[in-house]
Order: sequence, then C-alpha cells, then structure tokens
Amino acid sequence: MQELNIVSGLPHFPFSDVKLCHDFSLSKSQHRPVKSASRQIVNQPGDLIVADLLGPYEASLNNKRYILMIQDAFSWVVVAIPLIDKSKAKTYLINWIRQFLNVTAYKIKTLRTDNGTEFKNHFLNDFLVKNGIIHEYSMPYEYHQNGQIERTDRTISEMA
Repeated sequence: MQELNIVSGLPHFPFSDVKLCHDFSLSKSQHRPVKSASRQIVNQPGDLIVADLLGPYEASLNNKRYILMIQDAFSWVVVAIPLIDKSKAKTYLINWIRQFLNVTAYKIKTLRTDNGTEFKNHFLNDFLVKNGIIHEYSMPYEYHQNGQIERTDRTISEMA
C-alpha cells in the first residue's frame, strides 16, 4: 500500500525485509473520514432510525443468511434480526416499527436506509406514509451518509 500510495498519510518505513500480506492490508483499510457539513440532530429516541441489511452469509443452522440491522440514532440501541432471505426484511422492519411505537411513548420521525430493494418498495413506503415517517435514502457508495449503522455493520461482520 505504501509503494502504491493507496493510503494517504501512511508513514514511510525504511526497512524492506518485513513482509505484509497485501490482501489483508487492503481488506482492513478504510476510507478517510468525511467531514459532514450538516448532521441531523437527534434529541430523543425515534428522531432517526437507521436500518441496513447484511449478507448473504454462509447459512446458519436454521438457514439464516442475512441480518437486518436496526438502530436508534439517539440511544444507539441496536436490533439484529436474522433472516432466511432478504425479501422478508420489509416485513420484519415494519413489525419492529410497530413494536417501537406501541412500547415507547416516542414517535419515529425519520427512517434512513440505503437504496436496496428491500427498503425501496411500495409495501414499506405505504406503511411509512400512513404513519407519518419520512424515509431518507443514502446515496449509492456514500457510506458516511448512513455511517452510524454502517459502523455497527462492520463491527458485527468482523465478529462473525
């Protein structure tokens, strides 16, 4: 990475006898942090809920290959729901939102997801409109826009 100048700010190491696995180095590298001009301010639970779908992974003992990640941006509470296939994500997300609304005294104001088909569909959109929830989509390949859940995703993936 040093020779190819892939990562800016990497110090030059004068010794050449140290062998590092190139693939490992690339897999652990990260994009530079992006300074956000404006971040949504959250003052209470439900102001911003972020969701993402992880997978496919190798099937578990009960054939679960995906994980639906849901996180409240205020409390940082994370829910991980294992799924057999990604088509069930919208149903489980709606069920979680219903539970949140029934169990807490808070209203969900905004749901932020990526542009995956599991989140971009009429079934979920109709439910969100009926409940007055704004659905924000992050731009493709702009992971920092949904950074809180993306960081949680990476932590979970590294544990697996």
